[in-house]
Amino acid sequence: MWNDKHVAIAGFGIEGQSVLKFLRRSGVKKVTILDESGKVNITGISDVDTITGQNAFSNLSEFDVVFRSPSINPRRLDHKNVTSSTQVFFQYANAKIIGVTGSKGKGTTATLIYEILKASSITAHLIGNIGIPALDVLQDINQQDVVVFELSSFQLWDLENSPEIAVVLMVEPEHLDIHDNLDDYIAAKSNITAHQRNEDFVTYHPGNKYSQEIALKSSGRKVKYLTPQGAYVENGVIKIDQQEILNVNQLRLIGTHNLENICAAVTASWQITKDINAIRKVLSNFSGLKHRLEYIASTDGVKYYNDSIGTTPTSAIAAISAFSAPVIAIMGGSSKGHDYSLMAEKMAHLNNLKRVILIGQTADSIARNLRKSGFDQGKISRVDSLQEAVNLARDCADSGEIVVLAPAAASFDMFKNYQDRGEQFIKAVQNL
Repeated sequence: MWNDKHVAIAGFGIEGQSVLKFLRRSGVKKVTILDESGKVNITGISDVDTITGQNAFSNLSEFDVVFRSPSINPRRLDHKNVTSSTQVFFQYANAKIIGVTGSKGKGTTATLIYEILKASSITAHLIGNIGIPALDVLQDINQQDVVVFELSSFQLWDLENSPEIAVVLMVEPEHLDIHDNLDDYIAAKSNITAHQRNEDFVTYHPGNKYSQEIALKSSGRKVKYLTPQGAYVENGVIKIDQQEILNVNQLRLIGTHNLENICAAVTASWQITKDINAIRKVLSNFSGLKHRLEYIASTDGVKYYNDSIGTTPTSAIAAISAFSAPVIAIMGGSSKGHDYSLMAEKMAHLNNLKRVILIGQTADSIARNLRKSGFDQGKISRVDSLQEAVNLARDCADSGEIVVLAPAAASFDMFKNYQDRGEQFIKAVQNL
């Protein structure tokens, strides 16, 4: 399709590397990598030009097409033919796509949908923001398959197609350090529904105004999960279409937020399969994803949980609220432009929050908002490293209590990414 074209790849992270492999498989010979970091590793890669540094995107006129990596604002690429791996996948994948977006819970919900489809003997593929680049699997997808695509705002930013089935979880202001403003963030998210047809389907959070705003852009059928329109909970039982799935006491996932994710996943899966036994089996066995409220260990009667993926204020509240026992929360990281005032007000009224230990770039902002909310100053500590935070949490915790890493912030001030932060938290707990 671009065999005789000069193709540029803007950004050479995981998706940029996937694009290069895809272009090579497609017979494209002339490729230039553009990366502002100046740290492009092309060891073992031949016949590829590179332009690096802060002016890498300044002159794009020599290229026929530019592939945008997700976190690069499309408005920064002054070219008439900008595309992305997500756009190309939607154009050429010959299978039904279930797209999942939201500010939190995307990975858990997408994985649940994928596992339910697999348990129903449907060939499914789980790709996207969860860590599997879409173009890596494009050649393996058949018409009868189903693709579950976890979509971030960055992947949706300039997408000109929408999935046949869209899932819109709770949406809150996020990535405002990358997006121009909240309107830009919501507009990007809205591409998951904006191009749907009459025969398509969207399920969305019933109590979130941004989710509703995004859903209303769809021309397809609109269903609120957590209500009898889709999957919902009644008297402690998960139901759909007036049929009982299982009691919530049989779930291994903890937290009200995960119950919401479950209902979203069941509602979406129900459009493909109504195999209740398969759904029941998955829900009763699924214990969650790594770094998502992940149980690590119990030491001296204190349980430690890793929610490093929780980079938003809402996810931090959800992690703390998942427990009835007293909680010591380790919070803070690099800024994503969050306003912590509402989070602080909610934290001030959480009866089970015993202490907050802060690290990282956002520590001062979180502490300041906590003090303004009336949170007890004596319950706020600031330390310089994650190991110090874990050590202090151990010293403060009593048997039967919980220590949870609930950052409410990104990881890039002290760690490579949220996975690295989670792994270092695990090591810190193991060092106790």
